[in-house]
Amino acid sequence: MKMEYYLCKKCMHVISNPVCSECFLKHVNEWLAGRDIDSAKKKEVVNELKRVIEISDEGLSDIDCVICHQNTVDFCTYCLVLRTRWVLKKLRDKGIVEDFDDIFNYAIWTH
Repeated sequence: MKMEYYLCKKCMHVISNPVCSECFLKHVNEWLAGRDIDSAKKKEVVNELKRVIEISDEGLSDIDCVICHQNTVDFCTYCLVLRTRWVLKKLRDKGIVEDFDDIFNYAIWTH
């Protein structure tokens, strides 16, 4: 049996949890909605995150998102989480970053 592996276009590691950028961003939006952050700051986070992860309808891979089954997956979860943390750190609110880490289980992607 032939095994196919798909590589993240950012870090070139194997994508083991294929969630597309759009579904990941939807989850971040839902998480942000429940946080005590100014709406302008939330919008700024989302726009910056879109720019950073370069959401596109057409990906380079052939692997489908396990959530929507419509989009292809170009980035591994580690890269999506890491870039989201970078954007959140710009808010200079340590509690928000810690909450993000708790909710999105950032620690599992660093080992």
